[in-house]
Order: sequence, then structure tokens, then C-alpha cells
Amino acid sequence: MYSHLAGSWKSDCPGQELLLGPLTLQITALLVAVFFGFFGNWLARTDNRQFRDAGDDQAPERDADAFAAEPVDTDSVAVREILAGLQELTQSVASDVGAHTNRVLEINRELIAAPANADIVNAVKTLIRANETMQSQLGHAEARLQAQASEIERHVREARTDALTKLGNRRVFEEEMVRFAQAACGPAASAWLVLIDLDRFKKFNDTYGHPAGDEVLRGVARVLRDHLSTDAVVCRHGGEEFAAIFTCEDADTACSAAEELRKAIGREVFLFEGLEFRVTTSCGLVQFLADEKAEDVLKRCDEALYQAKHHGRNCGYLHDGVKLQPLTAAGCDPDSRVDFDPYDSDPFLADLDRRIAEWKRGGSGISVVTLEIDQLDRISSTLGPNAVNVISQAVLCFLKASYRQMDHVASLKPGRFAVMLPGVPLPIAGETAERARLEISRNRLKIKDRPVAVTVSAGIAEVAGGDHCAELLGRAERCLQAAKKAGGNRISLASETENSPADS
Repeated sequence: MYSHLAGSWKSDCPGQELLLGPLTLQITALLVAVFFGFFGNWLARTDNRQFRDAGDDQAPERDADAFAAEPVDTDSVAVREILAGLQELTQSVASDVGAHTNRVLEINRELIAAPANADIVNAVKTLIRANETMQSQLGHAEARLQAQASEIERHVREARTDALTKLGNRRVFEEEMVRFAQAACGPAASAWLVLIDLDRFKKFNDTYGHPAGDEVLRGVARVLRDHLSTDAVVCRHGGEEFAAIFTCEDADTACSAAEELRKAIGREVFLFEGLEFRVTTSCGLVQFLADEKAEDVLKRCDEALYQAKHHGRNCGYLHDGVKLQPLTAAGCDPDSRVDFDPYDSDPFLADLDRRIAEWKRGGSGISVVTLEIDQLDRISSTLGPNAVNVISQAVLCFLKASYRQMDHVASLKPGRFAVMLPGVPLPIAGETAERARLEISRNRLKIKDRPVAVTVSAGIAEVAGGDHCAELLGRAERCLQAAKKAGGNRISLASETENSPADS
């Protein structure tokens, strides 16, 4: 009987060749081996019914579902290593099962040939110990296989997750785009795609460094998760661009949801190494339309996002399949439409942010002066573009000589300057700026042996309230524009109520 079973094992399970196959076949081999091991044990007890009272232990049933694993990406090195470990473990357990079966056969032969009861009792005890050993080995094997299956699941999740933000990665986004595009043909289709891009983020990274940029990206991901429903698909599309797919009943509600999401990011304060940051975003919104491919949906959304960037950033646009229109009747945020780009001056912006953070912790106040050479276009057209650079260098040297060493004087671009005055209140900042303006106007530069009259206009603001760098610079910039509109060669200070400039 047992020799027949051994022959069947060899013919049905081609040994090493089977163990080297896919994971599913390996597990099947393991289960078959376990079955025959314990089936041989049961047959031994059946042929020797007189010893049934000796109390053989039954082997635990194996649950094939315990070995089930989700499909994995075989291109992943980590997953291949796990599969190799499973193969080695399966081979080991199958070998143990075979050894156990042979031991059962040996004990059965001892029982048949036993001449005395004492020998029979010893043989039964040996059989019981063999069963206990096999049960322990199978228990350890099951635990190890379950651990390996959990490891595979973890790597599968990581292969679909952006490591920085913990959102879905681009692979997930592309799969979901296809799924929602196919579902858009149904009668209840109401899915929308919004692309959100951080404004001027490259300059942000250049100014503060990539660790600060990474913290902002993580923060934006948190805002997206907090403000979107749990059934929304939220992904990092790449770089500083995020994507979200959500359901909404009509266009007005979808536009409001996308606009609120954009504003929520703008309101968020991101902290990094004692500094506080705010960022603005632009967004594009589209609805999944019937019979439209996923790539066509994404193309329309890209066009809407580009329109928002083109119209000043810090706003959003909808592409309804025919035309582009702003998400709100107001269009772009007026505060984003200033000539001054704060990220154009890397060290100045970083120093100003640091000073504002110190002020919020109880430090001294700060005033900021923005200056611009008057009639730059006339100078460039009359004397050439190089003349603007020469005059700008001369004005920069004069400003550095006029202010204290602790003050930060920066050239933002040819003809445009900024000065940070720590510990200086607004009236005193106005007086120092007025002196500098008068001295510049009294000195004449020679360009190509021609004396050139140079004047500057300035705007001045003092830190207040919940200011951040962009708000403080924006107020100073608006004061500068007011001075230029009034004819130039003058300064304008922000009033105590902050927004209405008062000429000086």
C-alpha cells in the first residue's frame, strides 16, 4: 500500500521541476505534500486498528487562502527577492513533509513486525512525537508564508504610492483616468478632473532649498486629503503638480469645489526650520465627457491650467469641451497681479522671511522699501539697454552706501531694488527713503560722455498683522506703483490701515 502511494507521489509531482515553477504551483506542491504525509499517517492507523486507543494526533488542516498573494509587479527587485524567499521556504517545507511521510512508513513497519506490546507502545509514542514535530514545522512555515505575503502586499502598495506625499503616484493616476473615462459613457457619469500646479515653485526651491520645498509638497498633499471626500482619487501627477478626480452633480458645484480647494492651499501656512511659507496655485478643471479618451480629458485640463498660468496665476479655469472660462466671475486674484516677483531675489527673500518669523516670536519690527528707476523705457531707447545696467549698478552702490550695514539692500532686476530695514518703524523708513531719493536726483551720471538725470520712485510698508513675505512686499509694491502713477520721483507710504497709500 505505502509503496504504491510513494509511486503515485513521484508520478504526480515531478519534484524539483515543480518547485521551480511559479508561486501558485509551489504552494500547490506544498499542499499536496502535506496531504500525502498525513494521509500516510492515517493509513498507518487504519491498518493497525488495535492501536487506535493509543491516541494519534490529527494534523491541522491547511487553508490554501493563507498562501494567496496579490499579483505583483515582477519588474520590482524587492518582489523578486520575496518570491525567491518563498520558493526556498516551500522547498524546505516540502522536504520536511517527505521526511515525515518516510518516518511514518518506517514506524508502520515496526508496528507490523513488533513481537511485544512494549515495542508497540514505544513505536506509537515515536509516531506521536513525529506528528507533533511535523505540526510545529507546519505552524512555523505558515507564519513565515503569511509574513512573506504581507511583505508582498506592502511592496505592491509602495509601487503605487508617491514616496514623498503618500498620495497615489502617476501610475495610479493613469489607471484611474482610464477607468473614469470608460465610466463616463454611463447615464450617471459626473466625474471631474482638476489639475493643481504650485506657482513659481522652481524659484521657491532655488530660494529656500529642496527640503523646504518637500515640506510644502507634503503640506499641500495634506490639504488635498482634508478637503476632498474619501472617494476622491488624489495623486501627485509629477513635480509640483497634483491631480484629483472627484464626483459632482453640476458644473457650478464643481467649479466652486475646485476654487475652494485652490484657496485652501493659499490660506495654509507651511512651517520649516522656523520659517513660515505660503504658496499660491493655479488650476484647470474639466468634466469627463462621454466617448472621450483619457488622454483627451487630460489634454483639455492641461489647456485650462495653462490658461490660468497665462492670466496671472493664482486662479483657475474650466474647459467645458468647447471654450475656456474662469472658475469665478472675478477671474484671477488681483493680489497676484503685481509686477514684483518676490522669488527673483533669493537671499533677500530668505532673509526677509527669517526676520518676519523672528518678529512674530516677539522680535523687532521691519519696514521694506521697494524702489525703481523712473523712465527706464526712455533711458533704454535713448541710450541703449546697456545704459540701464550701468545706471542700475550706480544706484545700487549708492543705496548700499546710504543704508546701515545691518540693512539688506538687494537688486531684484535691472532698475528695480528692495531694502529691508530691521527695527525701523514706517515713518523713519520714509525719512531714510526720502533722503536717498533726493541724493540720487542731485547726482548726474555720465553715459557716453552725456550727463544723465536719474530719479527713483519708492514704496514703503511695515510688517503688521499676520503678514508673510508676499503680503509685505505686495503692499510696498502697490505703494511704489502709486508713486509712479503720481508722476514719479517721489515716495509713497502704506497708511496705518495698510491698504490705502498716503503720499509723502
